[in-house]
Amino acid sequence: MAKLFQNLAAVTLSAAALVSAGCGGGGGSDVERFRVSGTVTFKGEPIPAGTVTFEPNVTKGNKGPFGYATITNGKFDTSSVKGTVGGPHFVRIEGTDGKVTPDKPQGSRLFNAHRVEVDLPKSNSEQKFEVPASAAEGMQADGPPV
Repeated sequence: MAKLFQNLAAVTLSAAALVSAGCGGGGGSDVERFRVSGTVTFKGEPIPAGTVTFEPNVTKGNKGPFGYATITNGKFDTSSVKGTVGGPHFVRIEGTDGKVTPDKPQGSRLFNAHRVEVDLPKSNSEQKFEVPASAAEGMQADGPPV
């Protein structure tokens, strides 16, 4: 039971950090945001559950709020959270098997968090992300998503 609360606390803190970054992270509500939707696969198969986070790459002059989407059956869409700004981004992908249990409220991790750099258009777009099999190398079997 303690592990469940640890996992829930970690998720809550992560969500709070994303909200904070999105509300004050260099742009605010006056920044134009765009819908990003698409697919995410791992080893060629749709990822059952997880998250995709879009972080503007400030090292390349991009700023603004983070974007976020939930992965469901290999698909994601940022439209429910106002989308994200266009331009260079770091994209972080976390995937689970989607099999929720009391000790794994998000399911079991499929791979270590995968990060890629992309340049998003300054318009609504569809993206396809493939997480390589190597993302599972060295993974600890029973931890919350990292």
